[in-house]
Amino acid sequence: MDYRIKLQKPKTGALSMMGAAFIALALVFVFIIIGNNSKNIEGRGKEVRATVTSVQRIARTYEIKVKYQNDDGEFVEALLQNRGARPSLGQTIKGYVLDGNPQKVYSEENKTLKTVFIILVVAFAGLGVFIILLSKKEGKRYKLLSESGITCEGIVRGITIMKDGNGKISGYAVHFEYTDTLGGVHEGDSMVYNGRQPSIGDRYPVVYAMEPKGGYIAEMIQ
Repeated sequence: MDYRIKLQKPKTGALSMMGAAFIALALVFVFIIIGNNSKNIEGRGKEVRATVTSVQRIARTYEIKVKYQNDDGEFVEALLQNRGARPSLGQTIKGYVLDGNPQKVYSEENKTLKTVFIILVVAFAGLGVFIILLSKKEGKRYKLLSESGITCEGIVRGITIMKDGNGKISGYAVHFEYTDTLGGVHEGDSMVYNGRQPSIGDRYPVVYAMEPKGGYIAEMIQ
């Protein structure tokens, strides 16, 4: 029997979309970082000490009002353009006011938060690229096995039980051995997500193929 028809087609489309989503998140954090730096507030603005007089939640954001004293000794009510951790009511913070716009105070940039954003950019972008590359690799692997794969028999040599966050068994990582048509012995790994737990020595159909640059790939048929 030609077991290539039983090969499980990888969900490359879903993986690519997931990778793109992580890259999009990385871009969001990049825009946040650029937005906080683009106006050079610390260099252009006048430093003031402002007291938080109101913290009101509006939808998913917060409207924060502050009060500070200008050069004439007058108290000015202003909106806070927050660039760091959200301050609490009554807290006094360091802020910056731009010429011509006294009704807006920019809070001091949170260096720690900026570092966290940079780490998130690197992490999400790297993870997104990795998932997309993995998707392409799995797609090529499936295409090679489905078009040029040869069916043989494999024997289970090792089993690792996989568990989810709740400790429930989610599958089995199976290490198997198979022999090609020329008598060469090779090893492979497959995941079993359904059915009973395999046992050492169990025999299963295997589809294998030789890669263009040498080496073998193989998939155990469940």
